[in-house]
Amino acid sequence: MYAPNEDIPIVYANGPGNSTDWIGIYEKGQTPGPTASTSWQYVSGNGGTITITDNLTVGVEWFAAFFENDGYTEIAARVPFYVGNQPSLSTNKAEYDEGNTVQVSFSNGPAGAEDRVFIYKAGKTPEVDAFVSWQYLNGTQSV
Repeated sequence: MYAPNEDIPIVYANGPGNSTDWIGIYEKGQTPGPTASTSWQYVSGNGGTITITDNLTVGVEWFAAFFENDGYTEIAARVPFYVGNQPSLSTNKAEYDEGNTVQVSFSNGPAGAEDRVFIYKAGKTPEVDAFVSWQYLNGTQSV
């Protein structure tokens, strides 16, 4: 996660070392090749750090991709990141009696059409353990 207008350092390693290897920045969901990168830089050597100084759109999820020889062959796993203010999530109470409605407040999220909040039992791991309840941020359980 990066604050608006913050420089974004990207570390790369174990590249082939071609003079035309590059790193491109794309919005989540975009396909490199048919879609031009929002920002890009050539890399130098097999490893190092580049810094993205472009002011990327706030409130958007992005990814960095590492490409070989001025092409679109991805040579490393994509690295997702978010540019925007720190999202926050809170409830109106620390404890609830069984059967009470839990009020959840949120701010500074990416505002995607399918963003949602899940409630898990204490000690459970999202995407591993089952959730207790969920809701889209628009207050429904359907888009």
